[in-house]
Amino acid sequence: MKNSFSRAARVSLAVPALIWIGSIHQPVRAAEVRLTVDAARPVHPIPATLWGIFFEDINFGADGGLYAELVKNRSFEFTHPMLGWSQIRRGPAAGLLTVRDENPLNAAQSVRTVSPDNRNNWECALAEAAFLTGLERNSDVVAMSSYAPLSAHVDAWQWTPNLIWFDNLRVFGTPSYYVQQLFSRNRGDVVLPVATAGLATAANQQPRFYATASREEKSGEIILKVVNATVNPVEANLRLNGVAKVAAKASATVLTSAQLADENSLGEPRKVAPAASTVRPTLPEFRYTFKPYSLTILRMNTRP
Repeated sequence: MKNSFSRAARVSLAVPALIWIGSIHQPVRAAEVRLTVDAARPVHPIPATLWGIFFEDINFGADGGLYAELVKNRSFEFTHPMLGWSQIRRGPAAGLLTVRDENPLNAAQSVRTVSPDNRNNWECALAEAAFLTGLERNSDVVAMSSYAPLSAHVDAWQWTPNLIWFDNLRVFGTPSYYVQQLFSRNRGDVVLPVATAGLATAANQQPRFYATASREEKSGEIILKVVNATVNPVEANLRLNGVAKVAAKASATVLTSAQLADENSLGEPRKVAPAASTVRPTLPEFRYTFKPYSLTILRMNTRP
């Protein structure tokens, strides 16, 4: 993932959650994995703008009303992206408008792009979490990202998936909402190198295990984010290099669900939601088991 972005310019992503893990259903044998975080070699700062959300007000959504479409092809998803749009030239100025649509970035689609049958399920959110680990590792070239669309009424919507759904009285966050929440609340200030070994691979020879680490300078906490996108638990040895001491207790926040098709709803608003627990790290290494189909955030205090 480190070489996935060109270093010619900093990159801003309007919609960060891109990938659909097509082979996520392929069973992967249980593996013992070694993760080594090198706290002595910070790689680069993480911009404060890395995680965000996109508030869409083209249809006067901020007014709380329902309006007809005012701009044709506002998301450039028709066959001809410039349909309904024209370039404006005023005075001596001249410009060129180009829409780059060969590699669109969209929230993960469970069925297909812009299908009304798309679901905000855990499989999509897990794919998005795996992608976000890459954004953090490459945050020297990714200046910012955001998830769009932000919200929709359950009885009046024009796009799915959305981050938040609501009716006239209730609201709930999707699994994708909690992925965004966990990454934004556990950003860290600098990226730390993470080396992995012993990873099992699926039938396509690709691992389904993603990790990124950072350090929060004010607290001295090392933050490890891990996505286990396999059907099996992964028991790992976690090693912290460049750390003289670590607090006896660390926090673990896990977002997971038994079925990839699980999703939240007005009736079950927290069917897929984070759960917090305590772990006891030791130096130089300790063991931790990452649950199947999970996003795990470990925060370890190195200034006890």
